[in-house]
Amino acid sequence: MKKTIAIILAFLLIFAHAAPADETGNPALGDWYADLNGIPVSLSLNPDGTYVLSALGEVSGGVWEPSDGFVVLDGDGESPLNVVSDTFMVHREMGLFFTREPVRVYSPAIVVPASGADWFAGYWKSLYVETAGTTVLAEAIGDDTDLYIEGEAVALGGGRFGDIWWNFTFENGTLSTQLDGGETLTVSLQMDGMLRLEITSGGKSETLFFAAALTHQDIIGRA
Repeated sequence: MKKTIAIILAFLLIFAHAAPADETGNPALGDWYADLNGIPVSLSLNPDGTYVLSALGEVSGGVWEPSDGFVVLDGDGESPLNVVSDTFMVHREMGLFFTREPVRVYSPAIVVPASGADWFAGYWKSLYVETAGTTVLAEAIGDDTDLYIEGEAVALGGGRFGDIWWNFTFENGTLSTQLDGGETLTVSLQMDGMLRLEITSGGKSETLFFAAALTHQDIIGRA
């Protein structure tokens, strides 16, 4: 994840010096939003010639200036942003399309208040990850976690867990366990049909959201 953030900032942040922006009637002023392969990116161009760039909870800034219909960040004239209109701006090198509307992100549904253990059965693949207060596509940060659930036995797959079988305990509508490394895992079902996996370790937490790939009945039917 940190590598992804570094790539974002490396493209847009080349530390140099630039003159302050001309704030009079400049259509580029204000807040802009873009989607970088499922990662929301926001850019604020301030009247005092400073800017703030943020993605996945990482925030950086510098100075900007207008230049013949373009916005130049930190003096990097080789990679400017093209101000098409006061509502549309393009960074061609990165394929970023900025608009004035915040990027829509997945909003998790509430947990099913009373679910049975058999409701969890099947094969699930991660679709979204909530990290740094933002929910992004799992593939955007390289998460390939998958789960196969049969009763209280759960196969934890993908690079995060390394393909292991683990015994969980079903209680009060959730499956939960603690791994040898100290991570506490809690699995619950949401009203939108997604499965939620909360991972807590060392006072920090992360949440993954899974879509059903195959139900237990599908797997039995194909056997």
